[in-house]
Amino acid sequence: MTALRDTRAATRVATVREGAWIAAVPCALATVAAIALLGPSLGHALFAPPANNTFFPEFQRAPRPVQHARYVVALAGPLLLAAAVATLAVRRVRLPARAIAAIAWTSQAVLVLMLGACLAAENDVLLHAYPPPQLPNPLFNLQTLLTAVAVPALLLLALRRRRVAELVGAAVRERPGPRVVCTALAAAYAALWLVTGLDTDGTIGNSFDQGWIQWPVNETFAVFNGRTPLVEFHAQYGHLAGYLPAVTMSLFGTTLLVWTLTMAALSWGALLGIYATFRRIVRSSLLALALFVPFVAVTYFVGAGTRVHRLSPSNIFSLWPIRYAGPYLVAWLVARHLDGVRPLRAWLLLLAAGLVALNNPEFGLGAVAGTVLALACRRVYHSRRGALRLLASAAGGLLGALALLALLTLVRAGSLPHLDLLLEYPRVFGLGGWHAQRMQPYGYHVAMYITFGAAIVVAAVRAAEGTREPVLTGMLAWSGGFGLIAGSYYAAESEPGSTLSLLSAWFFALALFVVVVVRGLAARGWRRPTPVELAVLFGFALSLNAILRIPYPWLEATRLQQRAAETPLRPPAVEQAIASVTTRGERVALFVPLGERIAHDLGLVNVAPYPNTENMPTRAMLQLAIDTVRDAGVHKFFIEERMTTNEQLAMLAAEGFTQREPGLLMDAPG
Repeated sequence: MTALRDTRAATRVATVREGAWIAAVPCALATVAAIALLGPSLGHALFAPPANNTFFPEFQRAPRPVQHARYVVALAGPLLLAAAVATLAVRRVRLPARAIAAIAWTSQAVLVLMLGACLAAENDVLLHAYPPPQLPNPLFNLQTLLTAVAVPALLLLALRRRRVAELVGAAVRERPGPRVVCTALAAAYAALWLVTGLDTDGTIGNSFDQGWIQWPVNETFAVFNGRTPLVEFHAQYGHLAGYLPAVTMSLFGTTLLVWTLTMAALSWGALLGIYATFRRIVRSSLLALALFVPFVAVTYFVGAGTRVHRLSPSNIFSLWPIRYAGPYLVAWLVARHLDGVRPLRAWLLLLAAGLVALNNPEFGLGAVAGTVLALACRRVYHSRRGALRLLASAAGGLLGALALLALLTLVRAGSLPHLDLLLEYPRVFGLGGWHAQRMQPYGYHVAMYITFGAAIVVAAVRAAEGTREPVLTGMLAWSGGFGLIAGSYYAAESEPGSTLSLLSAWFFALALFVVVVVRGLAARGWRRPTPVELAVLFGFALSLNAILRIPYPWLEATRLQQRAAETPLRPPAVEQAIASVTTRGERVALFVPLGERIAHDLGLVNVAPYPNTENMPTRAMLQLAIDTVRDAGVHKFFIEERMTTNEQLAMLAAEGFTQREPGLLMDAPG
């Protein structure tokens, strides 16, 4: 009897959180095994390049079906662990108390070591994530790493003093005055970073890489000229994003300054939505600002260039606002819904997320997945009936988004949208392997995957525990779902520059983890931080490197006054050459950079379905362009020969196109 009592005393039921750590390693091993074993067979079965999607030899292509399949299998890992958490919350595990503690600490140690290995690989310390050259500006340097160790340690030591903790608590308490000041500071701070993306037609020639801007500008001019994406115009980045700047250009002029101001305003609104989300989570404007400042700095991390002529997501408009603004506005709506304010109907959230997905599926589908996961954390959906209600809301919202899109295209073009065009370029980049590179088994992308997956698992733990903080729980789930799906963009083009595209999503999830960690440490008197809590604080402190690269307003003002020698977005030589052989109102096919803008300037009607020949890397795409020109009865086919491959020229010649003027104009047959 005594031995039996001792055994019972030495064992106990694991908590939900401890159950998650107990299940973490087995689920991770199962996921790794599934990635290794199922990747090849699923890749060749599901992600093989289409037979009719033949690339021209001059275009780089490297189909990686196994890599894509393995990434899809990896997405199941966090869901598997979340399911294990839900199961263990009902069927509790009884183990020796020492075993529970040992397993939890071992799992945390393994996780921290993996994150450390990823950081070392990116900085060429232990492993090498990429062959040189990497990003011109490294994400972190030795000084930043040392600071990231020292700052959290000093703060934890200071907050252990009760008086210091009380003063900090009093300072961050929400009051009307500080709320107004902090909101104004957040708005000004976001605007300061976005100024770096402003340009005029006279200054764009000085920018670090003006090539990034031509495609989104052309997509807007296509809409402005009356063309309709998903019908007769094939957009590469945003199928709906061109409508709002087209409206502002119709009111204030078709200058590049108006366009960049509009895009910056859209990004600014989305950033303020994230600030409002932080404030709703932490219930303190000052704390929300403390999260928002590094979030913006990391979001617009300077990947290359100088302090004045920088290359960052602020001037890569295909990222901001085209890919990110919509999802972050959806996140703000989801946070409001979880907090019990409008919109109160779940289907409205899915309607908004559906429109975002129709604009850009690569990141938009992540917004849909994140919204569904965030809603699933609410107890109202934890029964079978609740799950059916959630599915019905999702179906209703997504169908509503499709209906609105169909109404838009019917009004503008008299046609229903061609939904296959939504995935045209994702198929070319993903399945076709255009610009694809091999994904390394270690690096920042693995750390990001762990962060996104952990966000889903922590949300599942909090939901199983019945937390009273539904906004934080739901937004953790949202950030994890969004980040994992958006990561498919990196899986298709696995190179250092693509890392910048995911930094914002990663840091958003990390900022939410900081809230969880700080609240846990505060409840323990700022003592006994676990390895994972220290890793979270360390990761957050790494943002100091980005904060130090804040733009200087006086330098930006000077930049906007320095005219360039050339105007690449309004090339006079090309416009004059086209004007010399066309008449106003004539129907032509402009497969040249900024063709839609040239058509607007010269009063031409452009029927080209693609922006230029560089955007048609496959024979099927060029054949579609040829058929479109023939059906429209157009005889003037403009190309830039320097951007057109020999194989493309040969195919055009075989179809009866003849060269009229070297380098620019071809006559269509018939």
